[in-house]
Amino acid sequence: MNPQTRFTERLRLHQTASGQTLADLQIPDQVAGTGVDFVQGWVTGIDADAQTVRIDDAYTLRYDNLIYALGSVADTETVPGVDEFAYTLNSAHDATLLADIWTDSPTAPSSWQAADSPASSPRPRSPSSIPNSTSCC
Repeated sequence: MNPQTRFTERLRLHQTASGQTLADLQIPDQVAGTGVDFVQGWVTGIDADAQTVRIDDAYTLRYDNLIYALGSVADTETVPGVDEFAYTLNSAHDATLLADIWTDSPTAPSSWQAADSPASSPRPRSPSSIPNSTSCC
């Protein structure tokens, strides 16, 4: 069960953010021939007594064994300033947006690192706060 067919290697998202292209690992291809059926969607409910999961509030699947792995995302709300000034790599989409920002602003990375960078070169907002940015899993 996953909302996308593509497997996101979170440990490699920094490589995507730097402009590298990663392997396109498709979950259905990875589980082919293993006896595991891939289901695309979101789990919206679990009934442990009935051994069922509700998918996208549309249908129910029965399971024999359930591995409940929620995934994670960066907390951008607890520490003041993080949402405004930090970048997150919660998804391949966020990493691609960051790579695009660096590509479109070739002087941005050096000005972000410089302690005396001019106020006229503010750091762009985090990819997770850019319109059309999505985070999941």
